[in-house]
Amino acid sequence: MSVVINILVTLALCFWGSMMMMSPMMFGAPGAMNNKQKVFSAILILSFPVPLFLLIGLFGGSYFGIDSYKMALISAVVIGFFFVIFGYTGMISNLLRGIANAGYCVVDQHVYFNAKLIENADAESFTTYSLANLNTYDAALYAKDKQHLYYCGNAISGVNSDNLKAKIIGTDLYWINDSQVVKGERIVAGADPKSYKAYSYSFWNISGRKGRQVIYHNDEPVPEIDAQSFKPIDDSYGKDQQHIFYANIAILTDIDVDTASFTRLDENFASDNQHIFYLNGEDSHVLMGADPSNFEIFQRDYYRSGETVYYVTQYKSAKPMTQVDADSFKVTQYDEQTHSDAYDKYHYYFRGEIVATR
Repeated sequence: MSVVINILVTLALCFWGSMMMMSPMMFGAPGAMNNKQKVFSAILILSFPVPLFLLIGLFGGSYFGIDSYKMALISAVVIGFFFVIFGYTGMISNLLRGIANAGYCVVDQHVYFNAKLIENADAESFTTYSLANLNTYDAALYAKDKQHLYYCGNAISGVNSDNLKAKIIGTDLYWINDSQVVKGERIVAGADPKSYKAYSYSFWNISGRKGRQVIYHNDEPVPEIDAQSFKPIDDSYGKDQQHIFYANIAILTDIDVDTASFTRLDENFASDNQHIFYLNGEDSHVLMGADPSNFEIFQRDYYRSGETVYYVTQYKSAKPMTQVDADSFKVTQYDEQTHSDAYDKYHYYFRGEIVATR
């Protein structure tokens, strides 16, 4: 019987190791780190080797010949060590003192964020925000007192707290006063709080009055852009009457791009009336040999233009395939027998490479 018990206890200890490594997931739910019952319950569950060895000792058992009470003591030391490493002892200490482990709190005229003291914050005027009153999960990251606006526990430098209020622009939470627009931990440079608004794509904004407008990407002003003719293409790319932009950088500047006909084809390519463009941020370029009039998009990152078949590799570079018959080329689901995902009348291919002959 002792052998069976030893085996079962060993399996339980192995399970404890897995539980300890996965234990941070126990506190992934909002508010879980501040819930005393959940924290103490998790601590008790993770401490199960100690009562397990005590129970074995009460019945006079041992663990591979080692006294069970001694094993309980060793377990307590090891578990305590891991609790310190994982920060659980600190979590318990904070909760016992009434300090929240996550988010803002005011305790004994001191202000904390994630249990870290915020120096010089005014406890009496300190105000926090939540999903309930601002309808955005970012709200809990902000707070303010009579002098400062805070983001993630840090005072945002240079923000005028007079007439400061929250505003949802597009899908994001901003703070505005009479002269400033604030997002995250910074003031949006040059933004006009009365006119700052979002396009339908979340990273593009516009500010100012007609004739003096500025385009922003991710709240950074885009230089040398014509705001009157600007149109966002997606969250990353946009265009005016002369240029294509990736974020706040003009791209494809060495090519005469027809911006009026410039269209995004898929996640990898775009076209105008003369070119196919491989889109790769600042490294975007013309796909040599490709013609917009016969460019075809297949599944599984294969493309065809005339007599050339292209494959976009996992590192996102487009290359023409060799030894391929474009006219008979077909893309399929992955075939277990041939280990391929495409074929022509001569070969089978997988990820753009020949894997077998037909």
